[in-house]
Formats: sequence, C-alpha cells, structure tokens
Amino acid sequence: MNVTFLLPARGRSGGIRVTVEMANKLLARGYTVRVAYHDETNILSFQGLKSLVRDVVIGAIAGKNSDFIHEFKGKVEAFKSLEDLSYERGEILIAVGVYFIPQLLALKADVIKLRYDHGLPGDVNDPLYEHLRMPIDTICVSEGIVPIVERELGRKVLGVVPNGIDTDQYYLEPGPTKDGIGTIWATQYEKAPEETMELLQAIKRELPGTPLRVFGRPNRPQGLSPKEYARFPSIDQSRRLYNSCMLWLITSRSEGFSLPTLEAMACGAVVISSNHMNASKLIDDGLNGFIVPFGDTEGFIAKIKEVRADEALRIRISEKARETVQQYSWDRSADKMETVLKKLVEDYAARLA
Repeated sequence: MNVTFLLPARGRSGGIRVTVEMANKLLARGYTVRVAYHDETNILSFQGLKSLVRDVVIGAIAGKNSDFIHEFKGKVEAFKSLEDLSYERGEILIAVGVYFIPQLLALKADVIKLRYDHGLPGDVNDPLYEHLRMPIDTICVSEGIVPIVERELGRKVLGVVPNGIDTDQYYLEPGPTKDGIGTIWATQYEKAPEETMELLQAIKRELPGTPLRVFGRPNRPQGLSPKEYARFPSIDQSRRLYNSCMLWLITSRSEGFSLPTLEAMACGAVVISSNHMNASKLIDDGLNGFIVPFGDTEGFIAKIKEVRADEALRIRISEKARETVQQYSWDRSADKMETVLKKLVEDYAARLA
C-alpha cells in the first residue's frame, strides 16, 4: 500500500510533528510512505523571497529544532503543485488539513483521496473554511471536531484517528521542583494570544514571584522576560519545562486535539484548560484536570489558587492524568489509521472489479 501525506508547508507546527509520527509508524509497519510538502519558495516573487529569508533566519536561530520533517525516516518531496508529484495507481493521498482540498479534488491521477482534519480554520470568515464543505472522504483527529466537520461536509466522517503521545519522550522526571505555571505561546487566532497574555499578566499580579515557563515558535512576546520564554525548545527541553510546572494552562479558543494537554499530564503537571471543542474528550473536569470557560481569566486564577493551596488535590489529579495518558499511544492511533486505509483500498478495488 502506497501512502503520501500532503502538508501545506514544512516547519515546526504541531500538525507537521504528528503527521511525521504517524508516517513513521506506517513506514515501520511495511507501508510505502512519503511525506510531501508545499514549497512556496520563489525568489522571483516578494512573498517567495520573504519566505526564503524567514526560513534561513529561523534555521539559524533554532537549528534542527526549527523543523519536524527531518525526523521522518522515509522519502520527503517538495511540490509547488500537486501535478509536480508522480503517483502510483491506487495510491492513498492524505491531505493534512484543508489547504489543498480544491487541488486534490481536481487532480486527475487514479488515486484514493482522503482529508485528515487536525483542526478547523481560524473562524467562519476564513476563506479556508469553505474547504470544509468540499466533498471528500474525511477522517478527524478527535471526536470533538466531528460534529462541526460533519455539519459542514454534509456527510459522515470515515472515522476518528487521534494523535498519540510517545511516553519515551514525555514522562515524569524525578527531582525537578514543580513550582512553575506554564503554557505555550502561539499567535494564531484559534490559539487566542490576547487571552493568553491577559492570563499571564493576571498571574503576575495575583501570584507575584511564581515562575512562568512559556515556550513557542514565535518571537518572545512583550510581557515575558527572556528567562520566562523558550523559543524552539527541543523535545528534551520541553519535557523539562513541563516537569518544572505544577500547573499547565491551555487557553485556546479552538483546538483540534490539544496534544500539549497529554504531554503536560505525562510530565506530572495539572492541566487547566479552556472549554475548547476537544477539552472534555481529554479532561474529566475535577478528576484528571480542570476545564473553565474560554476567556474566563478570573476562573483560571481561581482554579490555579485552588490547586496551589491543596497538595493532596494536586497529587490526586496528577495521578489520574497520567492514567489518561496511557490511553493515547501512537500504536493505537496507527491501528485506527490502518483500519481506515484498508477500508478505502477495499472500496477502491471493488469499484475496479
């Protein structure tokens, strides 16, 4: 079985990272797998030149931590148009996200076409939102986004293939003092940067002296000192940051899955999350973490104070959270992906018969 994952770009986004993880799992199971990404570099255009300069600068700052694609053990190809790639008959093309759905639907190659929704476009006014409505077989990364995807698509999705977590990379380390409060800084609309910064500043006012440990891909935002922000941390560095935190905050407006929730849980931090669409699928409020309304800074602060004041509560929540993590291995996720792919191949063969 030949499988190609189509990515809108290369880099350090969560979507790229989990795609590489899944691609490596399928490769190890004997599939012929490649990862193809859109290369927008064109030194003859202003936008292309800007992208090239950006990539060079980021590469100089972050080194190998700037890009997850280098971790894929199979074939990697760049394309400017889907017609640039060659395809085997019956090959499965998996578009990660909605970016290339019009081009994929227009592609005349005799292939199997599948969309893998890792999340939703920023808001309903985003032009990419219209791509959700385009008729293509679809799987989702979480149960949380299924109702919206099915409503826009006008039909049932083929299945849910969740992200996994590698507990060889994220685990509870002995020794570090859990005295910090952490979160991830991102500037996309769905990650709610304004609400994130409002909460971080409220923590500084309400709990002065509490260590803040924030990491992300963008430049350090105003309001955070150099010691409070790590840009492009390695897996080992991010694990240490999680382990140094008593509490981990998820402030997003929207999440497709929210893998950092599981990463923080695996490292012993108590997660307090906004009520994004998949929050309740990962967090049983009050049992393995806490959920508060999106944008409710006072609610976040109240829950932070409650956990900090009750060590028995913190330990109980943390232990239950680590039990939750065990349900989300990459092997289980790959099993679910294989089930979908085999059904697609069977249906394709039946149409040819």
